[in-house]
Amino acid sequence: MAEACAQPKLFIPQQGVKMMTRWIWLMFWILATPSLLIESHSSSLPPKTGSQESESSTEQVTEEAREKPIESGETPVDETDAITMYASGIPPFVQTRLGGINGIRKDYLGRYVDTFLGIPYAQPPVGTLRFKAPEAAYAWQNSINATEFKSACRQTASEWPHHLTRHSGSCSEDCLYLNIWTPSEKMGKPRAVMVFFHGGDFILGSPSWPEYDGGLISAFGDVVVASMSYRLGRLGFLDAKSHSAPGNQGLLDQNMALRWIHDNIESFGGDRTQVTLFGNDAGAASIGLHILSPMSAGLFKRAILQSGSAFWKLRHIRSPAETVPLGTQGSSKVENCSVFPRESRFRQPDKRKFWNSAYDHGGPYRGLDYGEIPSGRVTDDMYDVYGPTYDNDFLPLNPHMSASMGIFNDVEVMIGTANNEGAWEFMRSNQWRNFSSVESFKAINLLKFIKHFFEEFQFKKLVGPKATEGIYHYFASNLRGNDIQHNRQFVFDFIGDYVHTCPSTHFAELLADRNVSVYYYRFAHAPHTHPETWPLWVGATHFDEVPYVFGAPLMRSAEYSNAERDFSASVMDAWTSFAKTGLPVTPSGQTWPKYSRKNPNYLRLSTQGFSRRDAPSKENCNFWRSFNNFDVWSHVRGLE
Repeated sequence: MAEACAQPKLFIPQQGVKMMTRWIWLMFWILATPSLLIESHSSSLPPKTGSQESESSTEQVTEEAREKPIESGETPVDETDAITMYASGIPPFVQTRLGGINGIRKDYLGRYVDTFLGIPYAQPPVGTLRFKAPEAAYAWQNSINATEFKSACRQTASEWPHHLTRHSGSCSEDCLYLNIWTPSEKMGKPRAVMVFFHGGDFILGSPSWPEYDGGLISAFGDVVVASMSYRLGRLGFLDAKSHSAPGNQGLLDQNMALRWIHDNIESFGGDRTQVTLFGNDAGAASIGLHILSPMSAGLFKRAILQSGSAFWKLRHIRSPAETVPLGTQGSSKVENCSVFPRESRFRQPDKRKFWNSAYDHGGPYRGLDYGEIPSGRVTDDMYDVYGPTYDNDFLPLNPHMSASMGIFNDVEVMIGTANNEGAWEFMRSNQWRNFSSVESFKAINLLKFIKHFFEEFQFKKLVGPKATEGIYHYFASNLRGNDIQHNRQFVFDFIGDYVHTCPSTHFAELLADRNVSVYYYRFAHAPHTHPETWPLWVGATHFDEVPYVFGAPLMRSAEYSNAERDFSASVMDAWTSFAKTGLPVTPSGQTWPKYSRKNPNYLRLSTQGFSRRDAPSKENCNFWRSFNNFDVWSHVRGLE
């Protein structure tokens, strides 16, 4: 397998070398840093949390201790020996442009990683800053302890499977923090940087989910890994076309985090010129939009988009004229506190009052008054109302227009989806329990399901009755009576291609048309760690690649097979080699083909290896593309 640099790597589990490699690493650290022997060397359990390993709680930074923001390009504070203290048991410390940061050192299967959790990259978006674009974090005088994750951003009650959201933890409006993992040993040159964007439909999620622990991929690939929280839902995407609520606040948060990383990552041993963004779901969609945004130019070099793109669920991408009226159709509460003005809960609200309420908001006591919002999650009876918008500084153009015209940042791209993306959407529907038996997948039952699906996504309102009938006819004509296996797979493909696969392939084509190096994949391994309530026919679906990207099978080896551990190592090798060189490697050493409209070649990733395939979902994608390139929201009626 090709190596990108001479730096030794964490082992790839194989018969006969697994334990030997681990002991080699252990002996290395015994000789190099004797005092580190007090650290844990467990390879069978997940690493301890920051709260368990830290000797002191996170230091609170008072307003008095803060100074003016340090702008990009200014001379930093003394950064001599910024990556110091590797040769002792003292917790790691770095000096950034804003001040000193204490972290914790963790053992990931025999290799140490310095971990910094909860670093402020922007001022808390509370009070007069609520709904506004983020403002730069203030410098601090005393070193801060970055040893624990901060609270997640406030979010809606989860419609995602419980096995993913069970660790969401507390939520807060004060949530603009990032996390960094960097290998402890010094290196002669800066390391490549990988910045992770979490998913969650732009309405939920957190980088503190255990599935997103960046320590192992940092150790395995010898890279610096970062992640960040960003505002979600109404707090992150209310667009009143004003300074008080400019829209895309969540994307602007991400941009602010990228600027912080650009200015400070060298203090953590990272190379600011070798930054790769990677993310799943809404995280991948965000990355696609950063590729198109002039505000993000120069902040990253490569991108890995997992089950999402700039065209992902493009019903999110609207003009401000559409978002505010849509927002008035729903109500939202934080526990017992009303979030939006009373007008927003009427069937036909006064749109002008709602708009002015957002526009005039200038503090906690006028406009959208949250009062004292207690800790808890936002519950929302309107799904997918708020999301990214265009016609603003971050996205001047409609994403389709921007990509088609070649107006995007110069990057290299990996992009892909899971084999059975539609099964995820199917399992999120309340209707899936009606299909508990094999016989349930007869054509007549699926026709009832797809009608419900149309109602749930409001297709008639979005594309009109005539277009809805056309979609229904296409669906019905592809069913085969009582051919259960065909019908089940078709409904999964039909939904998954609309939501994920076709937007991803189209985005890949448009980038490749402009000579961007694009590498496409399909994730085909169905992990046995799915919830017990999920039928086996769910297969490889949305989010399934995430544990393999972050190395969960290596950290929790008892839960996975040897083949899955080897597979995870191969996936991490592909992701990290792309981040370092722009060329993803494969287990067999075969060349990963570039993807293009003319040659739509991709690799199918499974425990059996990485195999070459051609043209994913061509027929369904041709159909969905006829609806204005999946942009069904461009057909929204009656909202002006």
